[in-house]
Amino acid sequence: MSRRAIQLLDWTGRAAGLEDRQTFRNWVSEPYAVDCEPSYKPPCKAVQARLRGKSSTLSRLVMEPFFELTERLNIPASDVDMVFASRFGEIQVLETLFESIFTKDTVSPLDFCNSVHHTATGYASIASKNQQLSRTVSANEQTFGAALFEAYALVVTGKSNTVMVLAADEKVPELFRQEGHCECSFGVALAISAVDACTAFEATGRLRISYDDVVQAYQRAESPVDWLRRCALKNEGL
Repeated sequence: MSRRAIQLLDWTGRAAGLEDRQTFRNWVSEPYAVDCEPSYKPPCKAVQARLRGKSSTLSRLVMEPFFELTERLNIPASDVDMVFASRFGEIQVLETLFESIFTKDTVSPLDFCNSVHHTATGYASIASKNQQLSRTVSANEQTFGAALFEAYALVVTGKSNTVMVLAADEKVPELFRQEGHCECSFGVALAISAVDACTAFEATGRLRISYDDVVQAYQRAESPVDWLRRCALKNEGL
């Protein structure tokens, strides 16, 4: 198993103030403090207006890079499998619900619907008419590494041709925050597929990811941004 590999075809991301692919990539390369404007929502022009209006910030942070990446790779969004990685899920919606319950205000039906941890993949599936495999991973600080394991297993066993790893988290509200928790809201999409171990990657512009690379991501408890900075940015083609 350790001799097999997967490949990263492409990646992109979004955050407040990092509203296009290149700006986000520059931030990954040379990070700086990001102003987590709570009202920021990616435009998600590929999503139907009615569905877009219902979507939470986290769902939009997932869908914007998802649709951008499928378009860049010319892959039908309806045909890819998805692995959603989120340590906290819809944590800001949950805070709003708790405040409403505590103050005995009317609970918003939309907030209630959007409070499910993996709401984002539900909206992405509806918007893209995707009925393929969809899995969700939440493993505390090792969430992203666990998602890479999931994607690796799906691809090398032949269960999936292309897996979209969608990693997103919001800035954790003060009510829930502990040391080391997410300080900004972001969404990242990584397109992963199978690769022949003998492929000459110098000519492909793609990144070969070995089983050992996946293990390191898990053992180091890397965030998607940490991992991209360590691995993907070494490849100029990505």
